[in-house]
Amino acid sequence: MASVQLEGVQKIYDGGSRAHIAVHNIDLEIEDGELVVLVGPSGCGKTTTLRMIAGLESVTRGTLRIGGRVVNDVPPKDRDIAMVFHNNALYPHMTVRENMGFALALRHVPREEVDARVRDAATILGIEELLDRRPRQLSGGQRQRVALGRAIVRHPQVFLFDEPLSNLDAKLRVQMRREIARLHRQLEATMVYVTHDQVEAMTLGNRIVVMNAGRVQQVGPPLELYERPDNAFVATFIGSPPMNLVPARLTRDGELLVRADDGAFVLRAPDAWGALLSGAGERRILFGVRPEHLRIEPLGSTAGIAARLDLVEPMGAELYLSLRVGQHDLMARVPPQQLPPLGTDIGLGVERAHAHCFDADTTARLS
Repeated sequence: MASVQLEGVQKIYDGGSRAHIAVHNIDLEIEDGELVVLVGPSGCGKTTTLRMIAGLESVTRGTLRIGGRVVNDVPPKDRDIAMVFHNNALYPHMTVRENMGFALALRHVPREEVDARVRDAATILGIEELLDRRPRQLSGGQRQRVALGRAIVRHPQVFLFDEPLSNLDAKLRVQMRREIARLHRQLEATMVYVTHDQVEAMTLGNRIVVMNAGRVQQVGPPLELYERPDNAFVATFIGSPPMNLVPARLTRDGELLVRADDGAFVLRAPDAWGALLSGAGERRILFGVRPEHLRIEPLGSTAGIAARLDLVEPMGAELYLSLRVGQHDLMARVPPQQLPPLGTDIGLGVERAHAHCFDADTTARLS
């Protein structure tokens, strides 16, 4: 396998007087044997970045290396990569065996070796009994396994996945996520995986690259991004339901306080946030708290937040509560319990140790 390095990589689409920068100066090193997930909303540049690694898009500026070799001008067929798309693109007139071995046959690999590689890949994926079927005789999950097998038989330096599970139903997506994670452990392969689904990113990646508007927002292990997001975008994109963010002011009035801008609540702030004031009387912030760090408390207690209960979503082991606090909508995740009728006010407590503080102007993490 091989490492992948992007140094100041840019992609600019020339539109005459209005050029569009799709990817801005990405610096990223993917280690040999690592599974890195590029995640972000539609149009963030993640697929364009993957296509530049594959050679399907040219690099406008910067340097792209695979296995230490600069590949900016190397054709896709000579990069020793294999790509799996969301559309499995199997040849309908070929059997599974023929689909999986087709790329090797084009390279004039001896028939005996093709057959051996196909059998090995089929064994890894548990599709030995499907080798003589045609794609129309397969389920969606089976077809996607065949697409994975077609990539495995090539023994590439790098596997590239472009939203490979987006066309599957929810149950199959979970199953195929496990298959890909198991495949990564078994092959110890370098993999770059693109998705818009942050659950896929959290459960698959050794590291996650969060992108927005063509820029990298944060790179790190899943739990690091969840617990210490660098900015408000990462905080709300990673996590389901997302982090609650409320415009507020950090003030010192005898004690350190967080006051919602609309006056909906006043909370005692963590003592460590005192250093953020630097002698100033107050500071505009975005106050953040994840849904699982809100708890129900009696109204009028030290909770400090009175919220209207708008919706209850039973999820089995927990409840998702949609709440209205002043002008703001909040989400809470709480254990199953008896709740008052919808439209009733309830009290909320905040686990202060897990609260987050972001700059109101730059949205960068402060706490």
